[in-house]
Amino acid sequence: MRSLLSQPAGRLGLAVVVAGVCVGLLPSAAAAVDDTTPPTVTVSDQGVGSLSAFTVDFSEPVSIPDAGAVAFVEFEDATNLPGTLECTSGIIAVSFCKTWSFTPSERTIVNDVYDVYFQAAPGYFADQAGNEMPQTFLSVRGTNELGAWDPAMRYRWSSRKDSEAIGGSISRERERGATFSYTFNGRSVVWYTELGPKQGTADVEITRPGRQPLIRSINNKSSTVVKQWPITFDKLGVGSHTITVSPAARPVNPEAKNQFITVDALKVGNTTVDDPNLDYTWLLSDASGWTYQPNARATFQLRGSMLTLGISKGPDAGQVRVLVDGTAWGVIDMYNPTGLYSFANVNGLSDTKHTITLVTLSTKNINSTGHQVGLRYVSFGF
Repeated sequence: MRSLLSQPAGRLGLAVVVAGVCVGLLPSAAAAVDDTTPPTVTVSDQGVGSLSAFTVDFSEPVSIPDAGAVAFVEFEDATNLPGTLECTSGIIAVSFCKTWSFTPSERTIVNDVYDVYFQAAPGYFADQAGNEMPQTFLSVRGTNELGAWDPAMRYRWSSRKDSEAIGGSISRERERGATFSYTFNGRSVVWYTELGPKQGTADVEITRPGRQPLIRSINNKSSTVVKQWPITFDKLGVGSHTITVSPAARPVNPEAKNQFITVDALKVGNTTVDDPNLDYTWLLSDASGWTYQPNARATFQLRGSMLTLGISKGPDAGQVRVLVDGTAWGVIDMYNPTGLYSFANVNGLSDTKHTITLVTLSTKNINSTGHQVGLRYVSFGF
């Protein structure tokens, strides 16, 4: 077993805030004189969601002088999972607490393994009688499920190659509520888009530190097509800003070929950012992510040999291709004569970490009236 003491000191220095940390330990007068049993500890697997908490439960209240002595380390890569450790059962006596929670500040991987190290040192993990828990090593699992809204779900709008575009490709969407966003430092930003008869109106919001957000409505409809059309937003002030763009109107006919919002690239100062570096969402509604567009993507990571996709089936549903580490696994058809919540299983994978990508297709079931794809959740196992 790997020794925590062999790790560099910097490996244990998590960005942790501890409620009621005690400096110096004084045994409580109420503690039993003959209490010679040291505490023990259990750690739960992570709850639902990549940023949900792990529960750290001691057999009796203890004090933790240095929260950095509790480290969650990813098993395979041996990297620290940063987060916040705090008392959730209530502080008693002089900073003694029985149940703590560790909330990660970085997204975990579905079903990944995390080693939990409790480093022994004078005064660490001591109960009210002064008994100290010995150095302890445990293993737990990351979350078992990601919802459509989870930040570990990485979406992409429909993308296609375009030789006239910056970087040779564009992305587009027409569902109101779908967004692309980008965080930058600078006083101005240029959004390169496309004008044309298929384009629609965009809602734009740019945050400005210490000021109200800049909000604009941009109409990109034109009788002629214009590529690499620059839209400049300036006088934003110094500091960090986030630009967020969304289609302004919900389409009456989701299969129509108009009202698109297109992103070619962004430019901040002298730096041009091609669209793959942006953050995207699909329309997030009814606890699901939705799109009607082909070649849109949803990507997440998972450890294990199988997974379940929570999907929405219906008479206008489309199809998705499942890629496992870039290799095609198969196609899932979401058509059903009536609308319902359902699931699809992906199995036969090696029991390691995988990157799973769902790609919406331009094909559909012969009986389907559309290409709608609704993704509700992904989970480990069946």
